Amino acid sequence: MIVGTEVLTGALILALLPLPSAAIFFAIPLVGLVLNGTPSVLYGTVPELVAPQGRSRGYALYYTVVMATGAAAPVLAGLLSDATGLFLTMTAIGVMAMTAAFLSLFLREPNPAPPHDLPQ
Repeated sequence: MIVGTEVLTGALILALLPLPSAAIFFAIPLVGLVLNGTPSVLYGTVPELVAPQGRSRGYALYYTVVMATGAAAPVLAGLLSDATGLFLTMTAIGVMAMTAAFLSLFLREPNPAPPHDLPQ
């Protein structure tokens, strides 16, 4: 799910670049819908990555990172846009979304434990 939402988010952001402003107005809600799916999916991975006794701290860390990056990203994107232009900034944002999809592949267990409930 993470790979799907991130790749789709990046692809849709890049697809906005050649569109005229009027078309972007109608296409941007789809980008927002897909973009909003990623945090929901990531929220569900916290129990899979953190032991039960540490879940409250895992969720606290998750929300702290999400809030901090959510506050910093517009400022950084604005600075990049001022320095390089909107087209390059939007391209960088789309590419970063797709890079996040690649990085999410490392969330999988490298060697999952064999199921114990299957008959031998």
